[in-house]
Amino acid sequence: MIGEGDRIGEVILPELDIPATITGTMTDDITVTAAGTTNKVTITNSNKDEENLANLTINLPESTVDLNGKFNTVVASVSDETLNIKSSTRIKNLTLKKGNAIVADGLVSRCVENYTLEGDSTIKPKTENNPTKASSFSTAQVVNLNSDLSLTAISFGIAASGNYIWNLNNHELDLGRDEFPGILIRGSNAVVNVYGPGIIYNKNNQNTTMISGGSTLNVYGGIWMTDGAAALYVESGTINVYGGEFKTTREDKSYICNCLDTHYLDGSAKINIYGGKFYGFNPAASTSEQTEEPISFVASGYKSVEIEEGVWEVVRDEN
Repeated sequence: MIGEGDRIGEVILPELDIPATITGTMTDDITVTAAGTTNKVTITNSNKDEENLANLTINLPESTVDLNGKFNTVVASVSDETLNIKSSTRIKNLTLKKGNAIVADGLVSRCVENYTLEGDSTIKPKTENNPTKASSFSTAQVVNLNSDLSLTAISFGIAASGNYIWNLNNHELDLGRDEFPGILIRGSNAVVNVYGPGIIYNKNNQNTTMISGGSTLNVYGGIWMTDGAAALYVESGTINVYGGEFKTTREDKSYICNCLDTHYLDGSAKINIYGGKFYGFNPAASTSEQTEEPISFVASGYKSVEIEEGVWEVVRDEN
């Protein structure tokens, strides 16, 4: 660690062979530069005063920089590796003079309000283009499935906040673990967006996906299959369905979409359906909850239509 405490003015890093850390309460103007070469630098601003945010200049053209905290402006020159903008970081105005910025969030706009890129600089979310293990889905904000992937010995999930985008790209993600759902999204206010076409299939006797912790899952496509009761299950949080197909191999198909009963009744578990096809399950007349009458998961302005025997599709209600 180079130093901590109140930070204002200029911080000059000596030439180091080990990572350098600068942390403290930063206000007004601060410049970080180096007397020599420092491979990795972490800068953390603990100031949370929205009315007195720092203007940070990073002049480290040979370094990779991790950035944390809130800033009014950031003007940065870093190495061709990256300026790593962590998910808790908020920058009102970023000017990237040299290097490439990687934002640890599925939406750049959540961390950076406005940005200017000079020369060949780029800014993009952290991306994993060929995941081979479960941790890829929680450490990268954008995951592109470029081949079929089997994770049938484990379950995996999101335990942190932030935005995530999963593109199935017409491949199959096989899941399965008897004592857990295939995908567990339980980060505080995490938002996961899944795009098809492709298949997500839990091949053991558990739900394909479970939402808890107030998280949100947005389903834009894909075939969601399970050998368990529910393709989509909400303990606490929200699932929004805009497309896709939903199936179970079980004879009893009444729980394909399901909420924890007590949380459905108090409004903390929600399923809102704007589209998609449901096999053996009518989302407008679900008996999955402890209510006297069947309930509807279909969103206002939409309706469920039986397009063939035992198959319901949710479409816009034009009446």
